[in-house]
Amino acid sequence: MNILVTGANGFVGQALCAHIPRHGFNAYGLLRKKQENLTIKKQFIVEDFLKHSDWEPILKGMDAVIHAAGLAHVKSRPDKDYYEINTEITKKLALECVKFNVKRFVYISSLAVYGVSSSQDVVALSTPLNPKTPYGHSKLSAEKFLQNLHETGTLEIVIVRPPLVYGPRVSGNVLTLLKSIQKGIPFPFAGTKNKRSMVFVQNLADALVLCASHPKAKGHTFFVSDNHPLSIGEFIQGLAEGMGKKANLFYLPEFFLKTPFKLIGKSEYLKKITGSLQLDISSIQKTLGWKPLVSVEEGLRETARSFQSLIGHPL
Repeated sequence: MNILVTGANGFVGQALCAHIPRHGFNAYGLLRKKQENLTIKKQFIVEDFLKHSDWEPILKGMDAVIHAAGLAHVKSRPDKDYYEINTEITKKLALECVKFNVKRFVYISSLAVYGVSSSQDVVALSTPLNPKTPYGHSKLSAEKFLQNLHETGTLEIVIVRPPLVYGPRVSGNVLTLLKSIQKGIPFPFAGTKNKRSMVFVQNLADALVLCASHPKAKGHTFFVSDNHPLSIGEFIQGLAEGMGKKANLFYLPEFFLKTPFKLIGKSEYLKKITGSLQLDISSIQKTLGWKPLVSVEEGLRETARSFQSLIGHPL
């Protein structure tokens, strides 16, 4: 089986390219610029997805595409960029897949389609969709187009909505957290009892490959996680242990946490840290028989060890 990964040089893309051969399949990468040391059969370079016209050499002979490329939350980017990159490029690529007889298209969407950063209830696939940001709207627009395409019978579609992804070479808030733990910065989350679903990048990659290859996956939307929700304190503790460090956690009442974050306009960010957001992953478990390959404890250790090995080197 030949699987093309878009965004093959990204955080999730690299994990996918490394994992696909473990299933006995061939991995190919679609990138904007050449990347060294990718474990793939061949790289295809496309600088502008929307303007590119010669897709036959790229897509002919591919059995599935896993679309990992996209634009996440970037404050400096105008709204139109999210729709161009997350919606229009997805639509263009899916239509080209139809033209060259690619059987299946796996789309990595986002929990942003629900418009919630925290919830006391477990989020299910039936939870109402209500995106609040251009990012969330752009992801949902792409989902709707793909679902309509699937209904025509011209392309098998699978949509995956992952939670926070962590692992070696992670960026964003998790990288910031790793740097803070390394410096010994104290965290006031010893008493925080929230539970958030997360997914180790190798577990996500394994689920995505199964979505690309399993006959029962077509037409489905899935959640995927480590199936072991963590509080922010447990997350920090696990990363600290992986570094061989003591987690510098202390207790601060919730009221004292909310006030300073509200004053600086970061109340929503605090919800992402201390609020609960659990996912019901029973659909992928029942439909595909999937379960996480790597335990959350080992995932956290591997993330922390990888960070330490890269200290002093480009991340």
